[in-house]
Amino acid sequence: MSTAVEGRQISPLKIPLWVRGDLNAFFGLGTNVMLNVIVLSGLCLGVVKIAPDNVYGSILPALGIALIIGNFWYAYLAYRLSRKENRTSVAAMPYGPSVPHMFLVTFVIMLPTFLKHKDEAGGAGAAAVLAWESGLAWAFIIGVIVLIGAFVGPYIRRYAPRAALLGTLAGISITFYSDDATGTMTEAANGSGHFTEVMLHPVMNISDAARIRDAETLHARAHELCYIANSVNFPAHCTPSVSASG
Repeated sequence: MSTAVEGRQISPLKIPLWVRGDLNAFFGLGTNVMLNVIVLSGLCLGVVKIAPDNVYGSILPALGIALIIGNFWYAYLAYRLSRKENRTSVAAMPYGPSVPHMFLVTFVIMLPTFLKHKDEAGGAGAAAVLAWESGLAWAFIIGVIVLIGAFVGPYIRRYAPRAALLGTLAGISITFYSDDATGTMTEAANGSGHFTEVMLHPVMNISDAARIRDAETLHARAHELCYIANSVNFPAHCTPSVSASG
């Protein structure tokens, strides 16, 4: 089925299931997951004192099944997006255990539960199982939050300013962002014209005064790498103004 764009019919691209570089990515993902599994096993056995039978007989087999299903599902979603948007520049996210989240759940959820109940009648074994169950409960709660986000996320992306969504990636909390752009044009004798210069005057307010210099540096770097600024045939200048509310 072809796609119509501005009156033109675009033939669907052939979406390859395997491309150059996938083998390297496969081994990269495999070694990363293997290391994460080793760390996870050490946390379960050494910190929470879960019995080896439970770790090797239940936790790791369940993780193995989840890894297979999760990575195949992510690959399918990437393939479906490629077909929908008719492009081959889509890559599937890797699926696997998150190291920061493993340590968070272990030391914030499971370990306190284990320490609280290890001296009770059931002993350390029962406390370890209870800690394991508390970790599963936490994982279920996170899953519900992610599921809700799947439905709410598109609306947040649609109505929230992109700067507010991406600013946290740089560790800077942006509370306000606007831009007052101006441009200089020259008119030719035949009535046509073109821009000779554009000035961008972004105004940004952040929550941490100590990060003003960082925000200015990020602005300069973003302007240096800007696709639009590097594509036009006239100079585009950027003079950001950064202030802090806190």
